[in-house]
Amino acid sequence: MNQRIDAVDYAVLKCLDENGGCWKKRVHDWINDHHEELPRLEKKSVQTIGRRIDQLHEAGLIESCILAPDSVDRDMIIGYKLTNEGKGYLDAERTEFLKEKVLLASEAFLERHEDHDEFSISRPALIELMADEFNIPPHERDLLENCHTDELITVLMHHFFRTEASPSFDEHAEDRITALITRTPQLVEPYQQETLSDRVRKRLSETRQAVKGMVWKRVQA
Repeated sequence: MNQRIDAVDYAVLKCLDENGGCWKKRVHDWINDHHEELPRLEKKSVQTIGRRIDQLHEAGLIESCILAPDSVDRDMIIGYKLTNEGKGYLDAERTEFLKEKVLLASEAFLERHEDHDEFSISRPALIELMADEFNIPPHERDLLENCHTDELITVLMHHFFRTEASPSFDEHAEDRITALITRTPQLVEPYQQETLSDRVRKRLSETRQAVKGMVWKRVQA
């Protein structure tokens, strides 16, 4: 499977990643219970989710397994779990969702849209994607909840810019980031201040110079 997965595929893979092995009805129920936290997804029927599970299984992104859940009146039931390839697709699509969110946000800010918070990915889904992308544990996710959406977008933009993710930005990336930050005054100051990485880099440089000086003194002696 060489093409991108869509929002429904992502939801199925996310469910299996979150819960381990699940049977079709359980995947359907979990997706509908969490659809607001999943990007670009409305509630789906059991039949739709079942067909998509079959397609993902055929593509090798999930594999069948035997389950013995307490909540089902059967000794055993056929379920599904992620394969390594499926995990790779899940991670890749999550990153693509975040990159697209950044691009849509920056275009809205630069064009001065009044409804720039109304993007194709909801705020709950954005927070869930970011928590997964940066491995933020559940007990620390409130930190994201307390951030304004503008701040979350700028953090993402800075992250993708620093990692030089070429699919996210064209040659005008620096201009776009500068314009976005300028439009968001509360974010200007952190970019003007000396960052932790700047301070660490400075300390490392000073340490290297000190070591070189000590070595030179020993050689002279």
